[in-house]
Amino acid sequence: MFPPLSVPAPPAWQRLRALAATTRGRPLDVLGIGECSLDRVVRLATPLSTLAPHTTKTAGKTSAHAIECLGGGQIATALCAASRLGATTAFLGAVGTDATGQQVLQGLADDRVDTRFVLRIPSAITRTALILVEPSGERAVIEHRDALLALRTEDLPVDLLATVRAVHLDASFPGAARHAAQLARRHGAIVSLDLDQPTEDALSLLPLADLAIVSLDFARAVFPALSPHAALSALHRGYTPTAVLVATQGPAGSWICTGTADEITVQPAYVPPASIVDTTACGDTYRAAFLAALLLGSPESAANPSAHPHLVSIPAFAAAAAALKCLDLGRRGCPARAQVTSFLATSPRALPGETP
Repeated sequence: MFPPLSVPAPPAWQRLRALAATTRGRPLDVLGIGECSLDRVVRLATPLSTLAPHTTKTAGKTSAHAIECLGGGQIATALCAASRLGATTAFLGAVGTDATGQQVLQGLADDRVDTRFVLRIPSAITRTALILVEPSGERAVIEHRDALLALRTEDLPVDLLATVRAVHLDASFPGAARHAAQLARRHGAIVSLDLDQPTEDALSLLPLADLAIVSLDFARAVFPALSPHAALSALHRGYTPTAVLVATQGPAGSWICTGTADEITVQPAYVPPASIVDTTACGDTYRAAFLAALLLGSPESAANPSAHPHLVSIPAFAAAAAALKCLDLGRRGCPARAQVTSFLATSPRALPGETP
């Protein structure tokens, strides 16, 4: 593991830890609001690049090793991962009254995610996605989302928001997400964001965050003229000055920006203990593990007497969970807490990450 740090905890970390401490004892650890899906996962025999046009009659054809249906969607998957890591969770989103919607809800219930608040919208088609997984584990995602799948501010369970420790949001329903974030902050809960693209709606959510985990490409898209380090620092100063901002880079690791003189802490990614099967849901698992370690404590934090062990142990726990997720398809690979703890105890090998 990484050596303990002895400098004072940056303000953003102090704030996160205070929120986690003051909400201890509330019945629900994480309420997720946003995307859910039924994913059809296709394991390809050859890379997608081999499907480039040719002049033969078989151009564009390949075979699949397996096709499976799994629950998906970034918020729903993060909740399943957090539940496996010991957190109590509930999901608020929208599905149709079709068989697909029932499959999605059953998958969440199987992972002990409370689904009683999910909207079931007649005539709507539940969101689905086709995920093409290459032999390397990299994947391409093709989604279909019915415009009828909507969540309004009046659909939010206001009383429930007073009983949660953290609200985990995406930008699927931006109006409802903003209102949920405002209510959560009013009740002292942590607002956690998972944002894919820097749309106007996504950027409007960032100032409400206590924890925002995005891809490094997100920051670079907002500030394309800046270096990666400068783009992340600018995103933090301009949009999340009081929050912990994390930029993930897949196998290159993650950068944690605390906003203290543009300080960025590097968390390398870990080498999975076996061959990579699928990278789908690695980011969702990273986010879930970050929240679970923050709310419930990571294995290292209890034994680490340094001034801010969370700055060391939480990102490491998240990186370890993401590495283990690669060992199976989609959400099915999300590890249990004991697996992550055991993996970290083996002093896993870190990949050569990037430094700011």
